[in-house]
Amino acid sequence: MRESAMKALKVFMACVVFFYFTTVVFSQDMSTLGIMDVVPAEGASESEASVLTDIVFDTVFELGRDRYNIIDRQIRDELLSEQQFALSDLSDEVGSALEAGQFLSADYMLISSFAKLGSYYYVTFKIVNVSTSLVESSSRAKTDNLDVIEDTIYTSISDLLNIEVDKLITDEASKEKLKNILKTKPSYANINKIPVYERVLLYERADELFRIWNGVNFAGAFTMLGAGTYLTIRLLTNNQGSGAPPGTGAAIGVIGAGAVMSVFGIIKSRHYTGWKRKLGPYVPERIAEE
Repeated sequence: MRESAMKALKVFMACVVFFYFTTVVFSQDMSTLGIMDVVPAEGASESEASVLTDIVFDTVFELGRDRYNIIDRQIRDELLSEQQFALSDLSDEVGSALEAGQFLSADYMLISSFAKLGSYYYVTFKIVNVSTSLVESSSRAKTDNLDVIEDTIYTSISDLLNIEVDKLITDEASKEKLKNILKTKPSYANINKIPVYERVLLYERADELFRIWNGVNFAGAFTMLGAGTYLTIRLLTNNQGSGAPPGTGAAIGVIGAGAVMSVFGIIKSRHYTGWKRKLGPYVPERIAEE
């Protein structure tokens, strides 16, 4: 009895050790990333930088959680406060990030700044290797409209983390959500609440549906033209002198069906034309240029 209990205990301990080992190994496959608060530069306020810091944390977690173990903001603050590290004293951005990264046991630190020059707002990002002090990657984006700053940050961070927009727009959840958006009138939608990569997908789908319904319109028009021509020829060649020739009813029915097709095609294509106009600034080619 005692021997069997010992065997059971050994098996249990082996399972615990295996679980711990696999958990540690797999978690160590990803590097740890710490994020510093956005630093307000020329023309930017601390309140704006504070709001942008929240956006940066959310965006990095959304895009980078499969690549990095990302340190939570609250945990970061607690760990740094224990070391009496002041986040407010960031005269040396890179040096402060490296020091914070050592306290946090992070492999990389993300630093960012926000500035306004003239009529443009600039957001700059850098990922610094804590062990080598080298800047691994950097990205900068600009916009003249604060209403779309969240999208600007999203695009810039996706570039920073080398995430292709083409990979993002194949997301099935996004497709399903945007199907419902496309059913609404463009004037009812708040474009600023739709992420940039989803706008790309939305534009492409609207363009595809526009072409389909435009094709339906032309198909209906040619159907009416063909049936009308057939009916005219039959009437002109009718030698009976009275009554409609055979096939007249069918031709009239085809003309009616073509008319319905054309009306639906025109209405639907105009709907998606409206979407394309509203999404115009966010077509893929323009995003690539930015």
